[in-house]
Amino acid sequence: MLISKKQHLLNTLSLSVLSLILGYALWQAMSQPYKLEAEFSVPLSFYNTESLTVESPETITIRLQGTRKDLYKTAVNLAIHYDAMHLEQGTHTLKITSGNLFLPESVLLLHYLPIEITATRT
Repeated sequence: MLISKKQHLLNTLSLSVLSLILGYALWQAMSQPYKLEAEFSVPLSFYNTESLTVESPETITIRLQGTRKDLYKTAVNLAIHYDAMHLEQGTHTLKITSGNLFLPESVLLLHYLPIEITATRT
């Protein structure tokens, strides 16, 4: 009688472990290709600003679309980059593109706020 209970316990334990492994594998396989949207507050930074003064908003809110894995990798070092040497004196309206954010091809820029970003070079 003791042997059959031990065998029964091993069978249920092994089935439980197997079901956990299969459940995790199924969850992992289904969650990878699923695209989701996420919103981030991103700093707006200018480079090549020696002896220049640029006034602009400090952060921009952007909405990105991609897989969870790609969004997580992208969000770590996310910032909007502009070369201030290309700006002439005065006020400019800036557009945000995937190139300014250095986004991988698998992540899409959907929307950003404020829609009109103005930078003034003095």
